[in-house]
Amino acid sequence: MKKIYKAGFTIIELAIVLVIIGLLVGAILAGQEVIENAKRMTVISDFSDYKSAYDQFKGQYYGLPGDLSNAEDYFGVGDTNNGDGNGIIDVTTEDLLAWQHLALSGYIDGSFSGTVTGPSSSALLDEDMPSSPFSGSGYRFLSGNTGIAVTQPSVQIGRFNTGKLYDKAIFTPQDTSAIDTKIDNSNPSRGQIISVDAVGATAGDCVSARAAGDADDTYNLINAEVDCRTIYYMEPVIE
Repeated sequence: MKKIYKAGFTIIELAIVLVIIGLLVGAILAGQEVIENAKRMTVISDFSDYKSAYDQFKGQYYGLPGDLSNAEDYFGVGDTNNGDGNGIIDVTTEDLLAWQHLALSGYIDGSFSGTVTGPSSSALLDEDMPSSPFSGSGYRFLSGNTGIAVTQPSVQIGRFNTGKLYDKAIFTPQDTSAIDTKIDNSNPSRGQIISVDAVGATAGDCVSARAAGDADDTYNLINAEVDCRTIYYMEPVIE
């Protein structure tokens, strides 16, 4: 009776397969990093665009977007609402209105409601406020940030939390440090761009701070978790 031998992979063939798999995995990981880096570069570009739009709006209308007290005279009664003109973009009534004013003036693309339109009083991305390149995240106007020494109009990027609060983590400390280094001073608590622990993160996960706003604060670069939200100030920072 003849013996039947089943052909199998040789050691060399298995080695070749493993090398190919390794190359494919490496290419996928490299591709993912390219995509993530492109998203970070888009955020940098968005911050710059919003700062330029803010400056041009203020120069043309002699007021802040969202806070402009005679916005209806420029953009039409029924098409928008006036702000109270007190020089602050109020986070209760004027933060979403700011995006509408900027869009109606032509300084940013899109069309925005000026208020909350989503279910359960939740702001909708690309309808009430601009979305960011990171899934589930958007940009929100603030008049400042709790725990930070500087209080002025700013734009924050973060993931959806509740209502108008897009303040959950979007970046790792390494990510936001890279952005800060590229466009500012590498200090998480000083300068035009700052980062803070996001809602849900433990204190110190994003920023190693001796005291809030200190010049010797540093990014917690040994932490690779997504724990940071980032704020970009619209006005020049004087320290």
